[in-house]
Amino acid sequence: MLEKNDLQQIKGVVKEVVETAIENTVPVMIKKGIEDTVPVMIGEVLADNVIPALDNIHTRLDVMQKQIDRMPDRDYIDRVVGKSQAVFVEKLRTEDKKVNLHTKFLVEQEVFTEEHVTELKTLKVFPATE
Repeated sequence: MLEKNDLQQIKGVVKEVVETAIENTVPVMIKKGIEDTVPVMIGEVLADNVIPALDNIHTRLDVMQKQIDRMPDRDYIDRVVGKSQAVFVEKLRTEDKKVNLHTKFLVEQEVFTEEHVTELKTLKVFPATE
């Protein structure tokens, strides 16, 4: 029959063997499980969250590009502003001619004196082509 001391020795040996087996086997099993599960989990996260967000960004960028394409470019704006300025200058020249003509008529009718005419000529928008 085994004595108490023998049982203690057997218990120590079994404990040592089991601990060594656990230390060598469990981390490998856990590591293997992680190696198998982590790529799957990363794939699921990408499929569920990242890829839809990227698709949404592409959609938003497409909308922004369409808006940018509809915006006028600098050349178009320069042409429109140039035409508007030309129309404005043409109207100013017409008004200047009217004022000069009225001044001439009023001088002929002797309503304006030479001092009035001199003062009005200093306010001309465009120089007279006389």
